[in-house]
Amino acid sequence: MLFCKNGTQWDHAWVNRGFDRCFYESTTSTILFLFIFICGIIQSVLFSKYAILIDAQRVSKSWGYTVQVLLTDLLILEALIHMILYDVYLHDRHLLGYQVLQACALIAACVTSLWLLAMERRSMLPSIPTRGQGLVLLLFWGLLFVRENLMFVSWENPTWWWHLKDEKDRVELGLFILRYLTVFALLVLGFIGPAVQRSAYGLISDEESGNRNRNQSTWRNVMTKMRMMLPYVWPKGNMFLQVTVFVCLIILGLGRAVNVFVPIYSKDIVNSLTYSRVDPQQKLEFRWDYIMIFIALTFLRGGGTGTTGFLNNFRTFLWIKVQQYTTLAIQLKLFSHLHSLSLRWHLGRKTGEVLRVIDRGTNSINSLLGYLVFQILPTIADILIAVVYFVTVFNYLFGLIVFVSMALYLVATITVTEWRTKFRRQMNLKDNEANTKAVDSLLNFETVKYYEASDWERDRYHKALLEYQKAEWSSNASLNLLNFAQNIVNTAGLAAGSLLCAWTVVHGINDLHLTVGDYVLFGTYIAQLYGPLNWLGTYYRMIQQSFIDMENMFELLEEEVE
Repeated sequence: MLFCKNGTQWDHAWVNRGFDRCFYESTTSTILFLFIFICGIIQSVLFSKYAILIDAQRVSKSWGYTVQVLLTDLLILEALIHMILYDVYLHDRHLLGYQVLQACALIAACVTSLWLLAMERRSMLPSIPTRGQGLVLLLFWGLLFVRENLMFVSWENPTWWWHLKDEKDRVELGLFILRYLTVFALLVLGFIGPAVQRSAYGLISDEESGNRNRNQSTWRNVMTKMRMMLPYVWPKGNMFLQVTVFVCLIILGLGRAVNVFVPIYSKDIVNSLTYSRVDPQQKLEFRWDYIMIFIALTFLRGGGTGTTGFLNNFRTFLWIKVQQYTTLAIQLKLFSHLHSLSLRWHLGRKTGEVLRVIDRGTNSINSLLGYLVFQILPTIADILIAVVYFVTVFNYLFGLIVFVSMALYLVATITVTEWRTKFRRQMNLKDNEANTKAVDSLLNFETVKYYEASDWERDRYHKALLEYQKAEWSSNASLNLLNFAQNIVNTAGLAAGSLLCAWTVVHGINDLHLTVGDYVLFGTYIAQLYGPLNWLGTYYRMIQQSFIDMENMFELLEEEVE
């Protein structure tokens, strides 16, 4: 890949009565990125030392902040589309090095600006409040605006788009106008500062104070929770179980390799059964070796939806002893700790609630470990491997489609799931309350009958169940919304990739010409990725629930012995 067009020297700044595009676009984009990256680090260090963290309840909702985020996302999208157009439509349809550098630098700079924008929204320095965003963001948007205006200096340069010689120049002019208006709007909003909080303090009601912890992310203090969990997970002093853990991790890695080779052999089988356009003399072949290897790989991976292959079955079998070790350790720890607490604590604590906390907490550690190590991490590894494979074997466009669709899926899943955490916590709380009322009522059966309070207890339990069902409806409705968003992202990614792959089979892209087998490979690989990905939202929700249950269990373990 050439860095500049026709081998032009990078440092030729002024040619044909204007800036050389290679010099201008690569230099200005790099300067912008270095500026906001270095200054952003300095600002983050200052904020980490001196800034006041604003409570989530006190962060005011602002339409202006939403507009700022959307405009920055638009700049990121424009840089990405512009780079793709350079490769498939604009000029000579060959991507140059400076065009890739410009796109990557601008995208990285905009992502950094989003990070600084969120930082200024959630914290503020202990000084006199000023109107507008911080100095770093204002200078960054100002430099972006100066960059766009400096392009007018090259009005007479024929390599720029100002003369509108053809349709391609009109496309570039349209992208320039879009960038110009977007950057100008960001600069104006920057001086207004809709994302900046005017005060870090304020009154908070008792109800808000009680709901604060329920609305916080389950990933809060995640490292502390993991450190508390690890002693119950690692089989300390048991060499056999430690070796078993390493063997399970090796099997996990082998599964990732098998997932790559299954679509490849599917492609080879289809190509052997298909006539070639390049070589009309090629005959159809019966490649029994390809088929048998494909069958063997399918046996190792698993034959389809809902089935488990040999590798996963064997790994699950080996993991049973490790899981039993964890369950035994945590149950003995809880049992011993409860017996060490005072009689006063046991008399004042509701038995039903304690039993629920013990039951959920014991299962939460094994569940959390299984979801993280054997579900989430392998899925993310498969996505990264797929992106690298499509970029190196097919074209960067295929890797980009896979990466963007998977990234959007993860962002949508995490965002919506974090939003619905409060509904899950509320449902958990109401479930505990209903079970507590039922257990305590039955434990005090004689007293209830003595005072003829059966109807009163029934009504009290009925109200508790209605409250639980109300919270359950909110949780399930938000789950349906999440599934709908995930389905849209999956369908859009599959459609874009399939259309591009079919186009490349028929017409080709630059020097890339695919076969029918490549189309089958792409569809097989994407379907293989979407299989576990469809469960990723469920796993994430289960991880959240496990964190919540683990919080309750650790709170019980932290009760001081009198």
